[in-house]
Amino acid sequence: MMKSKTPKLNTFSKNFKVLRLVFRFCPQLLWLAVIYIICSVVASILKVYLISEAISYVLSGGSFIGLITKVLYILIAEVICLFGNVLYEDFFEPRYRNIYVKKIQTHLFKKVKEIDMLEYDNPVFYNKFSRALRDSQWRGFRVYRTIIDFIKSVCISLALGTYVIISDPVLIIVILVSSIVGILAINEVHKLWYRLFKETELEHRFSWYINRTFYNVRYAAELKTTTVSDLLIDKYKYSVNSLEKKTFNINKKMIPHQVVFNLFDRLLAQGGTYLYLGIRLFKGLIEVSEFSSSINATMSFYNNFMAAMTTITTLKEHARYIDDFLWVMDYKPKLEKNEGFEIDEFKQIKIENINFKYHESKDYVINNLSFELNIGDKIAIVGHNGSGKTTLIKLILKFYELQSGNIYINDINYNDVNPFSLRRHMAVVFQDYQIYAVSIAENILMHKVRNKDDEEKVYDALDKVGLLEKVKSLKQGIYTEMTREFDTSGEAFSGGERQRIVVARVFATNADLYILDEPTASLDPLAEEKINKLILNTAVDKTIIIIAHRLSTVVDTDKIYLMKQGTFTEIGTHQELLELNGDYALMFNTQKQLYESNE
Repeated sequence: MMKSKTPKLNTFSKNFKVLRLVFRFCPQLLWLAVIYIICSVVASILKVYLISEAISYVLSGGSFIGLITKVLYILIAEVICLFGNVLYEDFFEPRYRNIYVKKIQTHLFKKVKEIDMLEYDNPVFYNKFSRALRDSQWRGFRVYRTIIDFIKSVCISLALGTYVIISDPVLIIVILVSSIVGILAINEVHKLWYRLFKETELEHRFSWYINRTFYNVRYAAELKTTTVSDLLIDKYKYSVNSLEKKTFNINKKMIPHQVVFNLFDRLLAQGGTYLYLGIRLFKGLIEVSEFSSSINATMSFYNNFMAAMTTITTLKEHARYIDDFLWVMDYKPKLEKNEGFEIDEFKQIKIENINFKYHESKDYVINNLSFELNIGDKIAIVGHNGSGKTTLIKLILKFYELQSGNIYINDINYNDVNPFSLRRHMAVVFQDYQIYAVSIAENILMHKVRNKDDEEKVYDALDKVGLLEKVKSLKQGIYTEMTREFDTSGEAFSGGERQRIVVARVFATNADLYILDEPTASLDPLAEEKINKLILNTAVDKTIIIIAHRLSTVVDTDKIYLMKQGTFTEIGTHQELLELNGDYALMFNTQKQLYESNE
């Protein structure tokens, strides 16, 4: 599919489009970046102006005290600019980087629900989409940083004249002393970065877990049919807020070290050099002041010009990765649109002569299939693997577009129905269900526990699937984490217990239609039959579709549909199909004999 395309842009256009996104999510960065660039330019000019002004003052016959005073004023102005840069680089920028990552990831997580299911069948899309999500955490802010550095280097290069620097053996001592202090200060900064890395490891791992949950196709169906995406986004925000707090605290401790580093680097290396050369010039030990200042300006110009050129190469590197990211940001869905008729209640699904095949497949999975499902009906769809059972469910959920035929919900064509409104009336449990690294209650509700009524829903659902006593015996009860990936006090449930938790989800909803796509397939036949009977007997006012391989577990449904090669070949009650003595009877008797022989 992949019909949503990002217009072709050149290197700078791509980078500046991402830059606009950064400013969109963090508008404060715009004026902070302007101040940062201004401080950088002013500091560079002052660096050259300091020597030039000091030498001019000396040549004009000024006093020694006057020289010291003038140098001091210039140094104070430069230190103010440099302190502003320290605040920006070690306080504001890290803070807004975390804010940007949180906002852009949250935006992309929500956008997952807009991705048409058909896209996941296309490996080209899936690779592109997963790369974009992985890259989004840091690419945008790295582009921002690169562009700001580029603008800064260009501005400094343009602002500087041609001046000189003087070589003197004594200056080596000044540089060495400054370097030693600077290294010690930076070493402390590195220690703090390592400490931050260790202290935020859990938050980073949890963010990666949420990230892979949203781009993994295994979770796509449940993300579309439940509100668990909102729950996971809330969990993600909580984790990132914790990360922001720890980062903020560590960054505050970094500032003094960075200030010390810059003070010694600038005041001792730069200020000491300027003052030393000015005194020598005042005493008549050196001449040709213009030459000295020209060297200084020339080297500074050269360094900034090279930095600007290097940045262009970096921007080209960014551009190679930006396409995927921009494609996702600009993606326009064909089916997953929050528009169309709103469904107030479920009354009927009518399917008329539908045909469907997957992307680039030659063979139809659904062939000229028709049937009608009315409120209160309880049916089973059975058949061999590959017969089209799960595909039919996905079509009912409006995950795909038909090649031909029509589906109606309450006499409204599916093409005109809001898919999100439709799915709110359906409780779906898939065979490839997912258990999330959140509490038992949240795994059942698929959203936060908001009140006592939600708790009662969880307890009632657990009671119906036979897990209430076990969950109550746990120290944290229904608030026990379902895994131990992020909480050592979490509970490791067995496969069968996890399946019961998943089935409990349908009992905790107010949906009109229950769809169970073999979620209990790995339970033993008696346990599966017990769960299916429980659903049929408990949900008497609900419409139910059960997909099953083991025919003995669905004999109590109102009607059984045998599916073969994408269409229904036999329809009737269990007894009627046995009397028909067709494929269903053969399958049922074969399974019965196998089960009896195993017994």
